[in-house]
Amino acid sequence: MVASEDVARRQTDTPVWIDGVGWALDTTSWTNRDLAFPEYANVAAQMAYKMAGITNPRREIDVAEVYDPFDYKELHHMEGLGLAKKCEAPKVNQGWRYSEGW
Repeated sequence: MVASEDVARRQTDTPVWIDGVGWALDTTSWTNRDLAFPEYANVAAQMAYKMAGITNPRREIDVAEVYDPFDYKELHHMEGLGLAKKCEAPKVNQGWRYSEGW
């Protein structure tokens, strides 16, 4: 639930705050985009990180829910978000734990 500070504090003693947001669009044309790196995810992440004062996402972010219905895109997005270096998301991913179920 996203709510005002007032409402959030009435619902819980430990609200979570959104410190930054970002957005970007990519072209649907396969010939005009970089298929090896999700620039759109990187642009959006940099906007959000700047708002939140994050300079090193790999060190400063403890939990991230990176989602895409296609497995390879989830890894792709980890790199675009700066949570893994380019071409290293599969290696980084090996040590992570996932929640089971929905």
